[in-house]
Amino acid sequence: MDNSRQTIISIATGTGGLERGLELAGCNIRVAAYVEVEAFIIANLVSAMETNKMDAAPVWVDVKTFPSENFRGKIHGITAGYPCQPFSHAGKRKGTTDKRHIFPHILRVIKTVEPIWCFFENVSGHLSMGYAEVYRSLRHLGYNVESGIFSAEEVGAPHSRKRLYILAIKMEYANASTIKRVIFTNETKQSNFRNTSKMANACSKRKRESMQGSKSGVFNTTCYKWPVGRGKSQYAWEASRTIESGLGCTANGYDFRIDLLRALGNGVVPQTAAKAFKSLLGKF
Repeated sequence: MDNSRQTIISIATGTGGLERGLELAGCNIRVAAYVEVEAFIIANLVSAMETNKMDAAPVWVDVKTFPSENFRGKIHGITAGYPCQPFSHAGKRKGTTDKRHIFPHILRVIKTVEPIWCFFENVSGHLSMGYAEVYRSLRHLGYNVESGIFSAEEVGAPHSRKRLYILAIKMEYANASTIKRVIFTNETKQSNFRNTSKMANACSKRKRESMQGSKSGVFNTTCYKWPVGRGKSQYAWEASRTIESGLGCTANGYDFRIDLLRALGNGVVPQTAAKAFKSLLGKF
């Protein structure tokens, strides 16, 4: 295993918010494989890889058949923003009976791969339905688990967007001195956990530089400014919110607006993920 970077598997990748959050938190990560079922997201993932906005890696469409045995002993971490519909208060809350409930399959991957750490995101409603199963399962596999609800509002966004974040670390690594050595790699360069902001700033600069001139899309995060909240005058740099004809949003007869809204609506706010990761890591 190459310890110069944290090699990870990204499950239910979505717009890549968890991965960006880890980078903002100071983690030097490299994605070895993506697991994503949504065709629109996959198309954007491939496009982002081609323009060096995301790590080039194979995309597996079904976590149920993901060949996790090929990654055993080669992975530091696993990220997953697994489907929230089984637990969301906005849905029917079918829990484990919902066909979109994939955590048991994620658990199989964890059991086979044996990563050092796992970082998950879901809706706040998961805390009252399904989380206990996740906690017990991870503890059974030998992980210490910390979790908490964090909002986009906490990092300066004009909206709340409360989400549950879960960080699990193998028990033999779950102490402060080992965390500094393992989670933040390059041991001699990362001597102080509190100095991760320097790494995060450098990562953010590289990410912005790599995206200069990119076209608008799911993975375009060149601007980290928050738009103004509803009912207030827009900033000069904001795009107009006037609703226009959808003709300009079609290509070969395909209107991608619904897919785009779904992707962004389900997406992880990177700044929130970064705060959650650092806050939960500090509890070990």
